[in-house]
Amino acid sequence: QTAGARTSGGTVAEIRLRLKQDNPRGSVVSVTDLLFQGSDHRTMVGVHLEDAQLLLTPADFALSRNFPNPFNPVTTIRYAIPKSGRVTLRIYNVLGQQVATLVDAPQEAGFYAAQWNGRDTRGRGVASGVYFYRMEAGAFTRTEKMLLLK
Repeated sequence: QTAGARTSGGTVAEIRLRLKQDNPRGSVVSVTDLLFQGSDHRTMVGVHLEDAQLLLTPADFALSRNFPNPFNPVTTIRYAIPKSGRVTLRIYNVLGQQVATLVDAPQEAGFYAAQWNGRDTRGRGVASGVYFYRMEAGAFTRTEKMLLLK
């Protein structure tokens, strides 16, 4: 996300934010203080903000590798959608049979995480082995491989 401060004379500052790690609060980041410094590292201006929040929206669809991988008993699958729409995230075995559905719902644009506990749709534990997870959202489709070790 980019935010800029402007005056009648032009741009005073431009702020670029990049989320370097997972945000446990989701796709919202709170900003409470900004400190602007000159090239000599002396403070030019400090600003205190009251409950300023930036809603982070992904630029592209993404499906990340599950973590941990290999896993036992639970793994996390992270994904991002840049616009609202229906999202499905399903687990398949090596024969292409659907094992579980983690997500099948409309979702707002944002960053998400789903967990799989190594169980099928009936709640039974599945065997050790290779499984695939597939995400579909709009025209985006992607499949990744994971390994369950017991």
